[in-house]
Amino acid sequence: MNTDNIITLFCDVDDFCLKFEPEFNKKLIEDGIKKRNRKSTLYLSEVMTITICFHYVTTYTQEKGSAKGSAVVSPSLIQLR
Repeated sequence: MNTDNIITLFCDVDDFCLKFEPEFNKKLIEDGIKKRNRKSTLYLSEVMTITICFHYVTTYTQEKGSAKGSAVVSPSLIQLR
């Protein structure tokens, strides 16, 4: 997975989140309990992109012959420079 793929993935995920989040928030049911609604430091699209990339890298590494059941992440596979 190279930088261009990650950028493309992020753009697609971000477009999805821009449409999904407002609709999701409309459908939430109030339960009468006060909840904190703080903004996080990362946007949902950033978290989802990181999760997808991690899943891709661990799956790719396992298929390349690492020990069964372990998730080995090689830094060279996720390098963003």
